[in-house]
Amino acid sequence: MRRNPMQRGLSLRHQITVGLFVAIAAAVVVPIVMASAANSAPSARPDPGWLRADTTADVVYPDGATVARPAIQAAAPKVDRGSAVAKVRSAGFAEELQPGTPEVALRSVTRQLKGQAAADYADRLAWVVTYRGSQPQVRGPMTMKQEERKKLSASLYCVMVFLVDAGTSEVFDAQQFCKS
Repeated sequence: MRRNPMQRGLSLRHQITVGLFVAIAAAVVVPIVMASAANSAPSARPDPGWLRADTTADVVYPDGATVARPAIQAAAPKVDRGSAVAKVRSAGFAEELQPGTPEVALRSVTRQLKGQAAADYADRLAWVVTYRGSQPQVRGPMTMKQEERKKLSASLYCVMVFLVDAGTSEVFDAQQFCKS
């Protein structure tokens, strides 16, 4: 009695055809998965819009307490943009915190820590002076080895933000925010 090929399973010809399709699919899928994984790996530079000073939108800083909003149209600063940058440069901060040319924007800033009854400052007219690519200030525990600090530092991209009062030119806040 002759059996139906469907009852015996796949014929040799069908098995070879299926095997070829599996091999071709693997050859196509593996490089796509590898390319996707490479593209999704964290980069040394976050997106260009991260913590931009000159945006027209509100900026909520990673500390969760500081917010910079567009300045009110009627507000006129007594201190100009150039004087604000000069004040930051002469304030005694390390040069590696202030690389290159900063982004500068007139903003209304507020800082209020969670659980705190009053804000440290609220709707204060300030020049937000932002330096991209500032050198990370890695401290860590005393037990951290210097090699570990260097490795951690190399994996971070930092933005240094200075707030300069637009009426008095006082540098009233300075914070560094980093991403890996």
